[in-house]
Amino acid sequence: RMRSAEMAFLADLDRATLAQFRKGIPEAIDQAALTLELGEAAEASKAFIVEISYPASISLTSPNQGSGGPRPPSGLFAIPVDITILGSPEATLDFIDYMQQKTQRLYYVSSIDVKGQDPAGATSGKPEIKEGDAQTVIKGFAYTLDPAAAPVTAAGGGQSAPVAN
Repeated sequence: RMRSAEMAFLADLDRATLAQFRKGIPEAIDQAALTLELGEAAEASKAFIVEISYPASISLTSPNQGSGGPRPPSGLFAIPVDITILGSPEATLDFIDYMQQKTQRLYYVSSIDVKGQDPAGATSGKPEIKEGDAQTVIKGFAYTLDPAAAPVTAAGGGQSAPVAN
C-alpha cells in the first residue's frame, strides 16, 4: 500500500518532469527487463535471489481522489516488487545499493525484513548458508508512466486511468 509520503512525492512531479526520467520510469511495465536488472544486482553483490514476485500494479491516479492538493499525473502506475534474497549483511546492503544507484529503473524500497539463518549446506538450488547470513525480504515499487492513459477526472466526471496488468 502506498504511503502518503510516497504519494506526496509523486504528486509533486508533473508529467513533463516524469518524462525526463524515462529510463527510470518507462512507458511499459517490462517485468523481464526489471528481473534482469535485479539479477545483475544479485551478481554484482554476491546475494542470491530466492524469489521475485510482482503483485498487481496500482494506478496512482484515481478518479475517486479528493480534489484538494496535488495529484500524480494520469497514467502513473506503481508496480509492487517483492524480492527475497539470501546472503551476508554486506551482500544484502550491496544488493540494495545496486538496486537504487546502478539500475536504470527507479525503485523505491518501502520495507525490509531480515531473518538470520542457521548455517546449512547448499540445498534445492540455494547456496550454502554461512554463519551470519540472512534471508531478507525487500518490498518496494518500480514505476511506469503510460503516455496513452486517459486523463483522470473527479468521481462521476467521466474517464479513468486504465488498470495495468
